[in-house]
Amino acid sequence: MQSRCRIQTVSPNNGYKLWDNSKSSNRSKSRPLICIFSFLFLFFVWSCTLLTTSIPPSNNYCMAVDKPIHLKESFHVKDEHGYVLNPRNELVKSVNVLYKGIEYTLGISNSQTIEYISTSDKNFSINGFKVGDEINKTNTILGWGNYARINEEWYAAWMPMNNQVNAKMGIIQWFFMYDFK
Repeated sequence: MQSRCRIQTVSPNNGYKLWDNSKSSNRSKSRPLICIFSFLFLFFVWSCTLLTTSIPPSNNYCMAVDKPIHLKESFHVKDEHGYVLNPRNELVKSVNVLYKGIEYTLGISNSQTIEYISTSDKNFSINGFKVGDEINKTNTILGWGNYARINEEWYAAWMPMNNQVNAKMGIIQWFFMYDFK
């Protein structure tokens, strides 16, 4: 049995031809369109599946928590999760949580513990700093961003503008907690 979308050899001198119309019928003329649309449909379904598993869940999937969140705390991720890039440039599972009206993204290790906490919520502030404030740069992680320590737990982070990796100042885009040890 031959596939509908198969290249058939006509003769060694004539090369290949996509459709053999020697037994022409109305059905054989629609076969190319059926194959093309089938391929496009399958590609669309496949790309949608990739899209839903490669970005963090939207606010619709934000889980409310009623206690403070800490690094190295056990946290079991269900089916609805995305991925986040931690400061070591590793993709880890992520889930969005809501605590006291502030949305946080938790990076979850393979051992189901919290290894990274971040927020870009405009209502979050630490030591008087908020998202959008200007801050001095102290450290750079190439491919990830610039960051400055705010206190013993929290860091402020931002991406360099116009490839200015060595800029002394930055505009805070998010805050994070991470154990660099």
